Amino acid sequence: MECLKLSELEGLTDEQIERKMFPLIENSFVPPNGSVNFIEGKIAIYEQTYRMASEEMLSKVSSGELQETQDFVDWAIYYGLLKDMISATDKGCGETFTSTL
Repeated sequence: MECLKLSELEGLTDEQIERKMFPLIENSFVPPNGSVNFIEGKIAIYEQTYRMASEEMLSKVSSGELQETQDFVDWAIYYGLLKDMISATDKGCGETFTSTL
């Protein structure tokens, strides 16, 4: 990430300040590098281990068909986080990305 010192802005025009600030402002809306891939990877491990999709797991835990274990809680947290990240980018709050889930 680029660093910017206030002393570097002294004496600049508004346009020059905006050009220096734009990358920093733009990056503030982008999820941390690799976070989506990391979360998708965690979810994929759970889906492969338990041989079911995340939505199916949530449905089965909610209905009581599956007992709520720590694995299922962690999986649901990762899945919810991914859905929130996708929702936020769909609303224009960050960089657009496509989930494989």
